[in-house]
Amino acid sequence: MNNILTGAAMGAALTTAGVYAPDIILSQFNFTDFTMLQTFLSAAAGSTLVVTAAQALHLTTLPPRPASTVGLLPTRFDGNLVGGALLGAGMAISGACPGTVLAQLGVGVKSGRYALGGAVLAGVVWSWIARRRGCPAPAPPPVNGKGEEKGKGKGKETVYEALGVSRGGLLVGLEAALVLAVAAAVRYTNAAKGEARGIPPYFAGLAIAAAQLVSIVLRGSLLGASTAFEELGGVVWG
Repeated sequence: MNNILTGAAMGAALTTAGVYAPDIILSQFNFTDFTMLQTFLSAAAGSTLVVTAAQALHLTTLPPRPASTVGLLPTRFDGNLVGGALLGAGMAISGACPGTVLAQLGVGVKSGRYALGGAVLAGVVWSWIARRRGCPAPAPPPVNGKGEEKGKGKGKETVYEALGVSRGGLLVGLEAALVLAVAAAVRYTNAAKGEARGIPPYFAGLAIAAAQLVSIVLRGSLLGASTAFEELGGVVWG
């Protein structure tokens, strides 16, 4: 039930924001309308505060995500780089992403059916490849008795550790950068498609951040749709 409520909250936020719509997604990739940029910069700023507050109140513990490697490039981040490029290419072609395609299905966007079919097929194929290659889930780095990562200066998994700054200092700097980025995007870019739907993109971004708060309260974790397709593939091969 918590998963259903969380999904409904995020679906409502995406639909309200309008960023589920293929025309808005494709317009962003064509650099003709920046509704997506304004929305997700605002969502990032709001979600950062939500996550920080939730962890400070011990509502959840979200460890740093480890690097992902598939052995294609001489870096442990090659999985992140290749996966990000593939996801961006898929969004530019289909006008959908793993999360928005579900909202498209809900409101009856016809192209969303084909994008969903492609996402399911990709999850099944990737799950098969991972099983054949014996790819284990990335393990977190070893830590010492204080909960700090061993090997100072090596393999750091958090941005603030890599930069040598405090978590609080990084938070202030990140929020300031995001607020300035949102202000600059609102001032210098066009978001007519978002405005035409009756809600400014920066308010819509805060709605998405609020949906992440619902996910933390109900499920203890952030909401992400991409992994669901891989998990579905695992069920198929299992």
